[in-house]
Amino acid sequence: MPMRCPAVGRSATLSCPLRNPEGNVAGRTRVLVVPSEPEEICTNKSSVSFPPTAGAKYRQDLHYGSPEWHAMYSTARNTIEGFNGYVKDANHEALDQPGRRRVRGYAAQYLLTAMLIVSANLRKIEAFIREHGKDEGVVAKSPKKRRPRRRDRLANYKPTASVPTDGDPPAD
Repeated sequence: MPMRCPAVGRSATLSCPLRNPEGNVAGRTRVLVVPSEPEEICTNKSSVSFPPTAGAKYRQDLHYGSPEWHAMYSTARNTIEGFNGYVKDANHEALDQPGRRRVRGYAAQYLLTAMLIVSANLRKIEAFIREHGKDEGVVAKSPKKRRPRRRDRLANYKPTASVPTDGDPPAD
């Protein structure tokens, strides 16, 4: 794999005394400790080839932002971000509101966070069963029927015979 010194070229990010003897270049991080015996990457004019094992831990086969990268990672990322928003819903778990978890210590915070995640998962399972349970043969609880809301409007109030109107005495 070809690599070059980060202080070389138009896209350089470092200012190294070995490459820029005139001093620090504005906007670049300065190398403060210069190696006494520079490696090949420091002395080569262009790039150096490295074996595949060098930096294998940080290697990414798909170029970031490419169509292949989007096809591989966008679904998983959208799933995670969607669940994060679901857990942060203020009407349910409200994971992003620390005032709902007023305990001290990492262990207690960890436990309460785990309980909120379990609660969100149960809510998702219940919603799935409610929506798809009949198709899969699972018996789902039917949602409770609500009575229609009573509309209290001024037109609904009618004077009765026992209530005096306009200052007249009540009729017997």
